[in-house]
Amino acid sequence: MNIWNVKFQVIQPLASFPRPLCIEREVHSSPSYYNEGPFRQGEKHCFIKYTLSGRGELRDSSGTYSLTPGTCFLCDVRAPEFEYYYPENAAEPWEFFWMGFIGDTATKMVRELIARNGNIYNLPPDTTIIRKLLKYKNYNGLTCDLTPFDALKLVTEVISALTASCWSQHPDDARSILVRRTQQMITDNITGPVRISEIAHQLTVSREHLSRVFKEHIGMTLQEYILRQKMILACKLLRETTLSNKQIAARLGYDRPTHFTRAFKSLLHVTPSQFKEMGMTALL
Repeated sequence: MNIWNVKFQVIQPLASFPRPLCIEREVHSSPSYYNEGPFRQGEKHCFIKYTLSGRGELRDSSGTYSLTPGTCFLCDVRAPEFEYYYPENAAEPWEFFWMGFIGDTATKMVRELIARNGNIYNLPPDTTIIRKLLKYKNYNGLTCDLTPFDALKLVTEVISALTASCWSQHPDDARSILVRRTQQMITDNITGPVRISEIAHQLTVSREHLSRVFKEHIGMTLQEYILRQKMILACKLLRETTLSNKQIAARLGYDRPTHFTRAFKSLLHVTPSQFKEMGMTALL
């Protein structure tokens, strides 16, 4: 259900400038509210959707995410692996507002931002741009005229706020925090199967973004890092305990001892038994 809506009209628009299309505030309480990219290929706009109360869900190639108050997502409406909806198990209506905008420059900015940081962002309700957008309720049902400069300013303010939410002080800060949190989650779960998609989901980023940032900071892929950490623990157990290869394999989350042996040899070039017999010290 639409609560209020405002349309924008840019006077003497400049072709290369981004321009807003509309802002709408809506509330939904039925699973019939469902949108997905493959059925919107004829549309050309991008948008942000900001949750005010209740909960929605977003699903993309990396997983499913809850859209709770203060959470917003950024979207190119033509994205093929993308859908958002009112979840069947939601306890209360999902209320949100969204702003659509268009332009080749805006689309390029959105795609680059999503490629680096994913679709999900967190903005406090007192963020300047959120308060500014909500004030447009005073123009409900009207069309607001904007100059090309005002149109550009409004769209870039939105994109700038999303970007700033990822880098609070320095571009590397958010990434370093993401890498440290990833390392800690790997350490906490090293005795079981470590699934990159689950880590990305818990950190509310895409698997692709997490993998790229991790390799840039650590110099190895997530798979290589997880294997190395498992083998460091394996070496410790081989040197300091009387556990069998089968027991160590189980402790490290391998369903078969042969899988553990193969992984161990791929990194250390000896089998676990040879490592233990030779009293080797691992250089990992």
